[in-house]
Amino acid sequence: MDWSLVGKDLKEATFEAMEVGERLGPIEVVVDDHYVKQFAFAVDDYEPIAGGKAVSAHAAILVPELLRLLNVNYDPDTEVGLHQREEVWIESLPRVGERVTLVGEFVDKFVKREKGYIVTDATAHSAQDGRLLVRHRSIEVARVDEDVVMAAGTAVKPPRAVNGEYPDDRDPAPAYHPDLAPGTPFLGPTKYLHQNQISVF
Repeated sequence: MDWSLVGKDLKEATFEAMEVGERLGPIEVVVDDHYVKQFAFAVDDYEPIAGGKAVSAHAAILVPELLRLLNVNYDPDTEVGLHQREEVWIESLPRVGERVTLVGEFVDKFVKREKGYIVTDATAHSAQDGRLLVRHRSIEVARVDEDVVMAAGTAVKPPRAVNGEYPDDRDPAPAYHPDLAPGTPFLGPTKYLHQNQISVF
Protein backbone atom coordinates (compact mmCIF):
# COMPACT_ATOMS: atom_id res chain seq x y z
CA MET A 1 0.00 0.00 0.00
CA ASP A 2 1.31 3.43 -0.88
CA TRP A 3 0.39 5.27 2.30
CA SER A 4 1.21 8.61 0.67
CA LEU A 5 -2.05 8.18 -1.27
CA VAL A 6 -4.15 8.12 1.91
CA GLY A 7 -6.14 11.33 2.42
CA LYS A 8 -4.33 14.22 4.07
CA ASP A 9 -7.26 15.27 6.30
CA LEU A 10 -6.05 13.09 9.15
CA LYS A 11 -7.13 13.43 12.75
CA GLU A 12 -4.77 13.77 15.68
CA ALA A 13 -4.22 10.28 17.08
CA THR A 14 -5.50 10.90 20.60
CA PHE A 15 -7.24 8.40 22.82
CA GLU A 16 -10.13 10.83 23.21
CA ALA A 17 -10.65 11.13 19.44
CA MET A 18 -10.84 7.38 18.86
CA GLU A 19 -14.37 6.02 19.21
CA VAL A 20 -15.56 2.42 19.51
CA GLY A 21 -17.30 1.50 16.25
CA GLU A 22 -15.18 3.80 14.08
CA ARG A 23 -14.30 2.15 10.78
CA LEU A 24 -10.79 2.15 9.32
CA GLY A 25 -10.74 1.69 5.57
CA PRO A 26 -11.50 -0.05 3.37
CA ILE A 27 -8.28 0.22 1.43
CA GLU A 28 -6.95 -1.99 -1.33
CA VAL A 29 -3.53 -3.61 -1.65
CA VAL A 30 -2.20 -5.43 -4.71
CA VAL A 31 0.05 -8.34 -3.77
CA ASP A 32 2.29 -8.03 -6.80
CA ASP A 33 5.75 -9.49 -7.40
CA HIS A 34 7.54 -6.38 -6.11
CA TYR A 35 5.45 -6.35 -2.92
CA VAL A 36 6.40 -10.00 -2.23
CA LYS A 37 10.10 -9.37 -2.87
CA GLN A 38 10.06 -6.29 -0.64
CA PHE A 39 8.57 -8.30 2.25
CA ALA A 40 10.98 -11.20 1.65
CA PHE A 41 13.91 -8.79 1.93
CA ALA A 42 12.53 -7.14 5.08
CA VAL A 43 12.06 -10.44 6.95
CA ASP A 44 14.97 -12.29 5.31
CA ASP A 45 12.73 -15.12 4.13
CA TYR A 46 12.90 -15.99 0.44
CA GLU A 47 11.29 -19.42 0.64
CA PRO A 48 8.03 -18.46 -1.14
CA ILE A 49 10.06 -17.22 -4.11
CA ALA A 50 12.85 -19.80 -4.04
CA GLY A 51 13.61 -21.07 -7.52
CA GLY A 52 11.63 -18.44 -9.37
CA LYS A 53 8.43 -16.41 -9.11
CA ALA A 54 6.12 -16.96 -6.18
CA VAL A 55 2.57 -18.23 -6.65
CA SER A 56 1.49 -17.49 -3.07
CA ALA A 57 2.88 -14.76 -0.84
CA HIS A 58 4.19 -15.04 2.73
CA ALA A 59 1.48 -15.88 5.25
CA ALA A 60 2.16 -12.72 7.30
CA ILE A 61 2.69 -10.28 4.43
CA LEU A 62 -0.54 -8.37 5.13
CA VAL A 63 -0.07 -8.12 8.92
CA PRO A 64 1.92 -4.84 8.86
CA GLU A 65 -0.74 -3.25 6.66
CA LEU A 66 -3.53 -4.37 9.01
CA LEU A 67 -1.65 -2.98 11.99
CA ARG A 68 -1.26 0.39 10.23
CA LEU A 69 -4.94 0.75 9.29
CA LEU A 70 -5.14 3.32 12.07
CA ASN A 71 -3.24 5.68 9.76
CA VAL A 72 -6.08 5.74 7.24
CA ASN A 73 -7.85 8.11 9.64
CA TYR A 74 -5.13 9.27 12.04
CA ASP A 75 -1.85 11.14 11.61
CA PRO A 76 1.04 8.77 12.42
CA ASP A 77 3.17 11.71 13.58
CA THR A 78 0.78 12.24 16.51
CA GLU A 79 0.62 8.62 17.73
CA VAL A 80 1.79 7.43 21.13
CA GLY A 81 1.80 4.01 19.48
CA LEU A 82 2.96 1.67 22.23
CA HIS A 83 2.10 -1.76 20.87
CA GLN A 84 0.90 -4.09 23.64
CA ARG A 85 -0.57 -7.20 22.07
CA GLU A 86 -1.27 -8.63 18.65
CA GLU A 87 -3.25 -11.70 17.62
CA VAL A 88 -3.22 -13.00 14.04
CA TRP A 89 -5.24 -15.75 12.40
CA ILE A 90 -3.98 -16.81 8.96
CA GLU A 91 -6.94 -18.24 7.05
CA SER A 92 -5.64 -18.40 3.47
CA LEU A 93 -2.48 -17.37 1.63
CA PRO A 94 -2.74 -14.35 -0.66
CA ARG A 95 -1.86 -15.14 -4.26
CA VAL A 96 0.67 -13.11 -6.17
CA GLY A 97 -1.18 -10.62 -8.35
CA GLU A 98 -4.27 -10.69 -6.13
CA ARG A 99 -6.11 -7.54 -5.05
CA VAL A 100 -6.86 -7.53 -1.32
CA THR A 101 -9.31 -5.39 0.65
CA LEU A 102 -8.35 -4.36 4.20
CA VAL A 103 -10.86 -3.01 6.70
CA GLY A 104 -10.77 -2.46 10.45
CA GLU A 105 -12.77 -1.12 13.36
CA PHE A 106 -12.15 0.09 16.89
CA VAL A 107 -13.96 -2.49 19.03
CA ASP A 108 -12.98 -1.42 22.55
CA LYS A 109 -11.14 1.25 24.53
CA PHE A 110 -10.27 1.30 28.20
CA VAL A 111 -8.02 2.90 30.79
CA LYS A 112 -5.67 0.75 32.85
CA ARG A 113 -2.87 1.95 35.15
CA GLU A 114 -3.35 5.52 33.87
CA LYS A 115 -2.86 4.50 30.23
CA GLY A 116 -5.54 4.65 27.52
CA TYR A 117 -5.79 1.50 25.39
CA ILE A 118 -7.50 1.06 22.02
CA VAL A 119 -8.46 -2.36 20.59
CA THR A 120 -8.69 -2.76 16.81
CA ASP A 121 -10.09 -5.70 14.85
CA ALA A 122 -9.19 -5.91 11.17
CA THR A 123 -9.52 -8.32 8.28
CA ALA A 124 -8.03 -8.87 4.84
CA HIS A 125 -10.23 -10.42 2.15
CA SER A 126 -9.54 -11.25 -1.46
CA ALA A 127 -11.19 -8.57 -3.60
CA GLN A 128 -11.47 -11.17 -6.34
CA ASP A 129 -13.18 -14.17 -4.74
CA GLY A 130 -14.06 -12.81 -1.28
CA ARG A 131 -12.18 -15.42 0.74
CA LEU A 132 -10.90 -14.42 4.16
CA LEU A 133 -7.10 -14.21 4.24
CA VAL A 134 -6.20 -12.79 7.66
CA ARG A 135 -7.98 -11.78 10.87
CA HIS A 136 -6.06 -9.42 13.12
CA ARG A 137 -6.55 -7.90 16.58
CA SER A 138 -4.21 -5.34 18.11
CA ILE A 139 -4.16 -3.61 21.47
CA GLU A 140 -2.19 -0.39 21.67
CA VAL A 141 -1.60 2.33 24.22
CA ALA A 142 -3.06 5.52 22.75
CA ARG A 143 -2.58 7.76 25.78
CA VAL A 144 -0.09 7.94 28.63
CA ASP A 145 -0.66 10.44 31.43
CA GLU A 146 2.27 12.81 31.87
CA ASP A 147 3.08 11.65 35.40
CA VAL A 148 3.28 7.95 34.43
CA VAL A 149 6.81 6.54 34.28
CA MET A 150 7.04 3.95 31.53
CA ALA A 151 8.78 0.61 32.27
CA ALA A 152 8.92 1.45 35.96
CA GLY A 153 8.15 -2.13 36.97
CA THR A 154 4.90 -1.19 38.71
CA ALA A 155 2.76 -3.73 36.86
CA VAL A 156 1.70 -6.88 38.70
CA LYS A 157 3.92 -9.76 37.59
CA PRO A 158 2.13 -12.91 36.38
CA PRO A 159 2.83 -16.12 38.32
CA ARG A 160 4.58 -17.56 35.25
CA ALA A 161 6.75 -15.30 33.16
CA VAL A 162 9.62 -15.59 30.71
CA ASN A 163 12.74 -14.66 32.65
CA GLY A 164 15.54 -15.56 30.23
CA GLU A 165 16.92 -18.28 32.51
CA TYR A 166 17.45 -21.75 31.11
CA PRO A 167 17.19 -24.90 33.22
CA ASP A 168 20.69 -26.30 33.82
CA ASP A 169 19.55 -29.92 34.13
CA ARG A 170 19.00 -30.43 30.38
CA ASP A 171 20.28 -29.28 27.01
CA PRO A 172 18.10 -27.16 24.73
CA ALA A 173 16.22 -29.17 22.10
CA PRO A 174 17.16 -28.39 18.47
CA ALA A 175 13.49 -27.61 17.68
CA TYR A 176 10.06 -27.83 19.27
CA HIS A 177 8.19 -31.14 19.30
CA PRO A 178 5.14 -32.20 21.37
CA ASP A 179 7.10 -34.69 23.50
CA LEU A 180 9.39 -32.07 25.05
CA ALA A 181 9.35 -32.11 28.85
CA PRO A 182 7.69 -28.97 30.27
CA GLY A 183 10.21 -26.18 30.74
CA THR A 184 12.65 -27.49 28.13
CA PRO A 185 14.02 -24.65 26.00
CA PHE A 186 14.24 -25.14 22.26
CA LEU A 187 16.31 -23.33 19.70
CA GLY A 188 14.60 -21.16 17.12
CA PRO A 189 15.97 -19.62 13.93
CA THR A 190 18.65 -16.95 14.27
CA LYS A 191 18.46 -13.90 12.04
CA TYR A 192 20.52 -10.74 11.97
CA LEU A 193 18.55 -7.70 10.90
CA HIS A 194 20.09 -4.74 9.14
CA GLN A 195 18.80 -1.17 9.25
CA ASN A 196 17.81 -1.21 5.58
CA GLN A 197 15.59 -4.25 6.20
CA ILE A 198 14.00 -2.52 9.21
CA SER A 199 13.40 0.63 7.15
CA VAL A 200 11.67 -1.36 4.38
CA PHE A 201 9.50 -3.21 6.89
